[in-house]
Amino acid sequence: MNNIVFFHIGQQEYVYEAIRQIKFYNPDSPIYFIGENIDERIYKYVKFYSYKDLLCKQSFNFLSKFQNYSSNNSDFEKICILRWFCIRNLCIQESLDKIFYSDCDIMFYCSIKEEAKKFEKYFFSIAAKTSAHTSFINNLNVLEDFCSLVGISKPRLVYNLSTSSNFFISKIIFILITHIESLIALFCHLLSHCL
Repeated sequence: MNNIVFFHIGQQEYVYEAIRQIKFYNPDSPIYFIGENIDERIYKYVKFYSYKDLLCKQSFNFLSKFQNYSSNNSDFEKICILRWFCIRNLCIQESLDKIFYSDCDIMFYCSIKEEAKKFEKYFFSIAAKTSAHTSFINNLNVLEDFCSLVGISKPRLVYNLSTSSNFFISKIIFILITHIESLIALFCHLLSHCL
């Protein structure tokens, strides 16, 4: 049995279809859904958690320090990072030691249990080495380490990211803070060289 986790806010029709589809191919796998304001039809397939109930001191610290260096909307970027705090806290609360996470705009036509076998010897997987939109997380320390990293206050080396002299540093900070996928890939790369 594989624990499936989704995070989504809103009532887009595709979310219902994605949940129905993954449940069809994985009828024995529990689905944990973190979100808010979701389609009522989804509740029969999932165990629902409000993302607000999974926030913690560390996530509030992240929110209070967040600065958006992305061309994307600030609220979008916050939620993209905040979801990992909620997922980590759900795993702790429900004693989930391994999970499969997916964004809600992806359709599945397979058994997650069978796919998980391909990645069981790794701490985690990311799609195409760049994106966490579909991820097997086999060691929750990965989530803990990520949350600890993004939950810290602004790095002391960067005083004013808007100056041209700090342009390179601001780009690095932007990649690290707004793109979890890049951060996870970097973390994995560094970890592989330490083992």
